[in-house]
Amino acid sequence: MATNTLHRVAPQIEAAIEIPLIHMVDVTAAEIRQQGITKVGILGTKPVMQADFYRDRFKLHDIELIAPSDRQCQIIDTIIFDELVHRSIQDESRQIYIEIMQELGDRGAQGMVLGCTEISLLVEPEDFPDLPLFDTTALHCQKAVNLALEIEFLPVKTMKYSNPR
Repeated sequence: MATNTLHRVAPQIEAAIEIPLIHMVDVTAAEIRQQGITKVGILGTKPVMQADFYRDRFKLHDIELIAPSDRQCQIIDTIIFDELVHRSIQDESRQIYIEIMQELGDRGAQGMVLGCTEISLLVEPEDFPDLPLFDTTALHCQKAVNLALEIEFLPVKTMKYSNPR
């Protein structure tokens, strides 16, 4: 499922399917932990930044999320839906994101989670070299490719078999 916001229903999907779900948070958290980081800023849609489904999943990996203020969350969300989903890339919006990221860094974030598939259209590592950026979309896609090429493997869920007779 290649969307951060819809991962709020990941538990229901996992319960309804018989194959493993590649969860964006798990993949991102693995990369964050590999770099020895335990506290990250989060940018994304308002539900990703503010709802518990994302924060709680990161907690399972012992990673703390630092969210922007409510006002900043609204600005970030508005830029996503009014600009980025329409492929409108504005330098002013990039600067706003960078300023928010700097503030999150000042509050203790050791890296930044780009928790929306469109944010990497606006902000790249070269735009914010102060801290590592964790692009959930890129990490998620790389995991899928690695699984498809059998470079990595997921555990197999116990399959339920029902005899149609």
